[in-house]
Amino acid sequence: EQHIALYFMQGLNPSPQVNTKFKLQMEDPMQGNGLVHHMFGADAEWRHKHFKAFFATQDPNRPVPPREKRPNHKVDSFLRQLQEGSMEAWPLGRYVSCDKQIVGFQGVHKDKLRITYKNEGDGFQCDAICEDGYTSMFYFRNQPALKKWIDKGLSPLHSWCMAMMDQLDKSEDCGTDLKEQAWSSKMCDTRGGDK
Repeated sequence: EQHIALYFMQGLNPSPQVNTKFKLQMEDPMQGNGLVHHMFGADAEWRHKHFKAFFATQDPNRPVPPREKRPNHKVDSFLRQLQEGSMEAWPLGRYVSCDKQIVGFQGVHKDKLRITYKNEGDGFQCDAICEDGYTSMFYFRNQPALKKWIDKGLSPLHSWCMAMMDQLDKSEDCGTDLKEQAWSSKMCDTRGGDK
């Protein structure tokens, strides 16, 4: 309980590193905290390091979904909340673009994309709908493409874009021009050109 309360305190009064709160204010006048120092004791940093290593916020009784269907199940709720927030924060205008983006990542992962020809580095690839440099919506490429669009003959790349266009159609903040543009681009893509 003390460690979780420490993170609440870090949210209210941020420090560059949580472990600086374990010092007395005489030792570190800017980040030190006497209350935290006395609550955790002398071996606070060691105990907190072990807490971070073994603390899990997932319910072990919930079954893990198959990787083929939900590869991002550990962060799905965070990504969903991030996408809803970004869609509310930026009302899209009449013209938007759909392009790929790389979310930087260091480490080893099955879905990490290796990029040797750019300075950006390695990371996870996603398709995104953007306007004026702001990402409003995204769909990670390690997620399975929607069967709805695959059955209509679209490639996985186009089905991800169509899934985002569906989200635009459901959004109440989108203007009618944008909805019409989205539907007309769907019709062009699904029919294979302007007909």
